[in-house]
Amino acid sequence: MSTQGKIRVYARQGKNGISYTYCIEAGRDANGKRQRKTKSGFKTKAQAQKAGLKMLNELLLGNNIIESTITFEQYADEWLKKKGNVKPNTLAVIKSAISTAVNYFGNCKLKDITLYQYECFLNDYAQTHSKNSLNITDIYIKQIFASAKKYGVICKNPTDDAIKPKFAASYEKNITDKYLSTDELMSFLNVAKQKSQRKHQYFYYYCRLLAYTGLRIGEASALIWDNVSFEDKTLTIEATLFYGKKPYTRQLSPKTDTSRRIIRLDDNTLKLLKEWKNLQLQLRMKYGTRGTDDNIN
Repeated sequence: MSTQGKIRVYARQGKNGISYTYCIEAGRDANGKRQRKTKSGFKTKAQAQKAGLKMLNELLLGNNIIESTITFEQYADEWLKKKGNVKPNTLAVIKSAISTAVNYFGNCKLKDITLYQYECFLNDYAQTHSKNSLNITDIYIKQIFASAKKYGVICKNPTDDAIKPKFAASYEKNITDKYLSTDELMSFLNVAKQKSQRKHQYFYYYCRLLAYTGLRIGEASALIWDNVSFEDKTLTIEATLFYGKKPYTRQLSPKTDTSRRIIRLDDNTLKLLKEWKNLQLQLRMKYGTRGTDDNIN
């Protein structure tokens, strides 16, 4: 006869006196082994009975109440494998977040990590990292726990009610302090031109392009000559350069969907790009090239 759904409450004598425990028969696993859900530490029999009936109700509703013994590291690894197509730079951020959490929780079983432990993790992380870094790490670790809850690996997500530590209000600089004035920009570009003449021939053209187009460094680094239309006076941004194992990878998608764009170029910028293209060809004929990519820089 099946014993699934039966609940038993009993007293236990401990160092601090008598406490009560409930035990629920939860059927058998795939190997035919009996499964039980137990929880101890209740001060009264009524408290244990009430908590046990609540858990029993979950079982009768078809919900899993037997949590897996998988560790955080093991589940995070499985979760990451099923993440699907992820941009290399995003993947690096996720792996960093997971590595940080693994180092903190060690070999803790996923089901044993509590809300208190998770908030301690966030507080400790905040001591040596920025608010933005904390928010990103929190997002991905929460996704891991949410996935585990969704698939019945754990019964409760300890990150649901977690409160992140507050950061002291930082002094916000005047917006004009964040940008170069026209005179400052001209001075900087003059220095860049001198540097280009001595060793890094591309440096001035690179800085000038950044200053007059507003491109991100990764976007500018990923440009190829096909992206430049001298006839239409336009520049097409369609990729970004990611620092990885190669060590650089040209990723055929910018930071966001709206980053894919076509911008117009002024005559002076077009003139400098033509100059750089000719100089680049001369340098390649003189020294050869390390690759086949027809990069602007």
